[in-house]
Amino acid sequence: MENIRLLLAAGLTTEDLLLIDGCLRDELLSDHDCADPRAKIAVFEQRLAVIQQRIGDLTRVRNQLLDRLGELRRGTCPSAGRSGAQRPAA
Repeated sequence: MENIRLLLAAGLTTEDLLLIDGCLRDELLSDHDCADPRAKIAVFEQRLAVIQQRIGDLTRVRNQLLDRLGELRRGTCPSAGRSGAQRPAA
């Protein structure tokens, strides 16, 4: 059961675990002694690709927010001052 928790915490889904059912025990033992690791490799690679895409998306959003925040703080935002909202004191 601990190995399943470890894999879920590592970002795998329950669907992923079904695909590597025959190799679950080796995760707990840390010996990676799976008879045929190809399915496990494929699942890990797919999951890493999804995670990498999410990291890229989140990085872009973060950068956009940082840019916008910088504009707001400098007062260079095109819409700054046009709305009735007051800027917080710095």
